Amino acid sequence: PTRRSSDLVPRTTKCNPTEIACKCCGEIVVDEEGMDALQRLRDMWGEPLVINSGHRCFRHNKEVGGVAHSQHLTLAFDVRMPKERHEAFIKLARKCGFRGIGHWDYENFVHLDMGPEREW
Repeated sequence: PTRRSSDLVPRTTKCNPTEIACKCCGEIVVDEEGMDALQRLRDMWGEPLVINSGHRCFRHNKEVGGVAHSQHLTLAFDVRMPKERHEAFIKLARKCGFRGIGHWDYENFVHLDMGPEREW
């Protein structure tokens, strides 16, 4: 389930709410499936993961050139990751349950979401 809240993050995660909040207004969307997958990925990767972008409100999504039906409008994660580590990271992300994976055009991050299974 997806819930909107300004201060609610599942207690099972080590996530700091500011890392998934919209960068322009602080709005947070908590998607438990996505947060659980992110925590599994963090635990299994064994290194800190930096979230460049999590949830985006409609205004911020438009300002950054996001697509109209972006998964970031609910919750997606753009995780800082150098290109040379993408392959291993993506393999583990899939194992942790992520279905949407964007990386082909990105040098410094991988997009992860819980939407339909696809890769770009």
